[in-house]
Amino acid sequence: MVSSHASAQSVRVAVAGDSSLANLVDVTTGELSKRPDLSVLDRADLAKLGQEQAIQAVLDAKDFSPVRLLPADGLVLLRAVTKDGKIGVFARLVAVQPGVILREFPLPDNADPLTQAQALSNEFAPYWSKLAAIQKGKIAALSLLGLRFEVDAPKTRDMERSINILLASRLSAEPNTLS
Repeated sequence: MVSSHASAQSVRVAVAGDSSLANLVDVTTGELSKRPDLSVLDRADLAKLGQEQAIQAVLDAKDFSPVRLLPADGLVLLRAVTKDGKIGVFARLVAVQPGVILREFPLPDNADPLTQAQALSNEFAPYWSKLAAIQKGKIAALSLLGLRFEVDAPKTRDMERSINILLASRLSAEPNTLS
């Protein structure tokens, strides 16, 4: 099943997550299906295509090649993470074809899945246009190795790090650039 807003121009997105987050995956799928610019793949369709195992394999990975056959432009991955005895949920948006993480952030510490799904939808909203640009082949990919100062000192390392973070952040905000 694909969202009722499906069209030739919409971005295709799949939502998957840890088995412990099945309810949140369902609520997030429903929330994203409300967006007119997205076509959201149903979990049952992913299972029929045999892609659910490939998605589960990349939940904690940095290599997204197993999901490149997925009939989607983007993949929203939800992971439960335990830190300091507390369980938190991280959301990650992956551009499927280039295998690039566009955004990752922690969902609000809230037991309400709808609130978490709405936060995810708002956080990822600027990135749907990037997925559309990838789909149309109108995006440039950049690889940032990082700027380095000629003099290596503790103060310059901090400044290098700050400048590199700012540069990466600024480039990632460009709609036609992947960094």
